[in-house]
Amino acid sequence: MMKSADSTAGCLARAVGCALAVGVGALGLLFLYAASVRHTGLRVAVGAALVLGAVGIGLLVAQAHLRARDRDPTPGAGLSAIHEARCPACGRSLDDQRVHMEGPAAVIHCPACGGAYRLEEEPEW
Repeated sequence: MMKSADSTAGCLARAVGCALAVGVGALGLLFLYAASVRHTGLRVAVGAALVLGAVGIGLLVAQAHLRARDRDPTPGAGLSAIHEARCPACGRSLDDQRVHMEGPAAVIHCPACGGAYRLEEEPEW
């Protein structure tokens, strides 16, 4: 499955952001290490600012990653992932066209007996 140009650009932007965070953080640690030699006050302040800046960049990259993950669901995660389901009461085959949301839960109704059943996701592992 190929990624769209938008998701590829977003992935590249997150990779650049990670590299930038690591670089700025390493520079900040270098300043903090150099503070042990001389000009300690200025070097500690610059080093601490760079480390905090790296943490901020990292948080922005993580937030962008979570937004992209929530916007681009994995294939088969939707309600149409029902392949074969049978009504526990009457045994009739249920199709995904009868699935609807009731609050936070997905519910399927049997057309034969009228039973309603809550769908629960089973882990793939």
